Amino acid sequence: MRPQNGDVTDEVLERRICNGITLKDVEMRDCHVTNCTIKDSKCIRGYYCSSRMKECELDHSDLALSCAIDDSECKHSTLTNCKMREVAAKSCTMTDCTVTDSEVKSGTATRSTFRKCAIKKTRLAQCQKDECDSDSSGSN
Repeated sequence: MRPQNGDVTDEVLERRICNGITLKDVEMRDCHVTNCTIKDSKCIRGYYCSSRMKECELDHSDLALSCAIDDSECKHSTLTNCKMREVAAKSCTMTDCTVTDSEVKSGTATRSTFRKCAIKKTRLAQCQKDECDSDSSGSN
């Protein structure tokens, strides 16, 4: 079963492929999601590409690639080339991300840019920080 057209609301999606749709108030498990808008949802494991997430919980995602993530919580996830604003990221691996007005804890970041963030116990490599509170180690 593949949702392809229209919106999906108030459902549990498991091992689905979603492309170019709006997902609201859903729980996704092990899904492959591309070019979607995701709101007020819980995303457990899975792959997310070129999608916009707002007020979501991303938990143990295998990969979020080129996503815009706002007002959300990310835990134990791999984030690559994502733009994040007002996000709480805990134990995430971030590469080539842009992070603004967020809280980052106990993860790693490579070639990422942080602006107005609180960064705690996070390993940074080749990152830029602007107006951040940080106790993190690594090179900038």
